[in-house]
Amino acid sequence: MIHMKITVFCLMTFLIMTFFPISTVTAGQEIINVQVQETVVIGIRFPVILQIQYDFTNQENIEIWCGIRNSNRKYMVTPDKPSIMVNGTGELQWNFQLRAPLQAGEWKLEAYLFHIDENDQEQIDNSQTFSITVLPYYEPDIEITTIQSEPPDLKLIQGKEASLMISIRYSNFSSEYTWPLRAVLRDGLTGEDLGEIITDPVPPGDGEYTFPNIVFTPKRTGEWVLQLGIQNKDCPTGVCGIQEFLTKERFTITVIQGNGATTPEPTSAAFDFSIVLDPTQKTLKVGGYSSFYIDIELQDGESKEVTLYLNELPSDWNFLFDPQKGKPDFKSELVIYLPTNMEAGTYELIITAKGENIEKQAKVELKVEADETISTTTTEYSTSPTIPKDNDVEWDQSTMFYIIVLILVIIIISGLAVFFNRKKQKSDTTTG
Repeated sequence: MIHMKITVFCLMTFLIMTFFPISTVTAGQEIINVQVQETVVIGIRFPVILQIQYDFTNQENIEIWCGIRNSNRKYMVTPDKPSIMVNGTGELQWNFQLRAPLQAGEWKLEAYLFHIDENDQEQIDNSQTFSITVLPYYEPDIEITTIQSEPPDLKLIQGKEASLMISIRYSNFSSEYTWPLRAVLRDGLTGEDLGEIITDPVPPGDGEYTFPNIVFTPKRTGEWVLQLGIQNKDCPTGVCGIQEFLTKERFTITVIQGNGATTPEPTSAAFDFSIVLDPTQKTLKVGGYSSFYIDIELQDGESKEVTLYLNELPSDWNFLFDPQKGKPDFKSELVIYLPTNMEAGTYELIITAKGENIEKQAKVELKVEADETISTTTTEYSTSPTIPKDNDVEWDQSTMFYIIVLILVIIIISGLAVFFNRKKQKSDTTTG
């Protein structure tokens, strides 16, 4: 009887090892490092880098994927490459560009990895959560107090290098940010940038500051109208105060030839531009968000600043131009965030581009449906393939086949064991 049990055990072990071989290597991938800044300002773009390692020993052409999402999975972002084919073992890097939400606070995100197996099933390999502090933006106050030149009295010489010395008085520089400032000098006639200077971070709070000299060379004679603008280098247009500059001032200089003569200012063709919007129709769900892309192209004349506006919307809608201003040719992105309590229906959005003595418009038909999930995707907020939950794995057909075969084999072996055992007992009884 003991020999029979040993034989049955060995046979079952052999069958299990045959149908279900045990691998010493766990196939999959793992996040080994998440590179992300701890704080960001509302609405800005920022990078996230994931370092991963993978192990698909003895497997070929495995397609792996990666994504980042928030807790309710409404915000889902794919990396610069949607998927990668790998073999064996190795390491690689996924690069993401995220945009911070328009609400300050702690933002919890999850990075997840998965692959497509040989049965075309999606398999979660690894995930890791991380948090980012989203800071509000506090509008500072800046006043340009002094503009001095060398040569003095804002009287410069054509073709000769000149410098401007600028002093400002500021307040409400929040300690939650760094304040490296950029001073930009522009020609008021052509819109050309003549020079700029970038400072080290200015101390937060209230105070006064004198910039290093802005050096430039005037190329024509006559009266020049210049524009001096001050901005926070680390805060993008469309977020920090919405405007391109925190403050700006126009002033006049006189440029003379070396012999003291002046020449008239050049004239230019009338400024004109075009506006192209993509898409012009879109369907979103209540509580969703999406992007619209605006292309401003120069048609005639010297390129001058154009500002983008959106028609008056309900107060609980949020939107963001990135950037809101620029000189053609330039591109901008409009991001619309819909509230969760709005009514479904069709809305018309009017985007207006205003330049010097010229105004152009483009329209969007936005259809809003009563649901919390976005029905269309955008370039940045792409909907990743459906991810199965860790506890929601279905048996594939091949696995079910092996299980059925194993059960039948066990039943047959058990029946044979009982049969031979009874035959032996009968034989022993007859002999006795």
